[in-house]
Amino acid sequence: MGEFDILVGKIPMGLSFQVYITTAQIPSNCNSIIFRNQGTSVCTIENVIILQPGQSFEISGNAGEYITNAFTAIFAAGGTNSLLVVSKVFV
Repeated sequence: MGEFDILVGKIPMGLSFQVYITTAQIPSNCNSIIFRNQGTSVCTIENVIILQPGQSFEISGNAGEYITNAFTAIFAAGGTNSLLVVSKVFV
């Protein structure tokens, strides 16, 4: 008789960390994504979400949901640009 590994209640996932310092198209392809402005300049996501220095914004999904959007991040003039993007993917 064969051996079987069965995971009950556990779904493997991975995290991706990326820092952007210029205006960029940010791919998602994930279950949840966090944008955190670590710089001193204002960062705008999709011309709608305005992140002041130190602020963050999260989009989270349930198991089985998948975000496919690419998000545009634009930095205001002056200051230091640094946008941390953390995304969660199921593996």
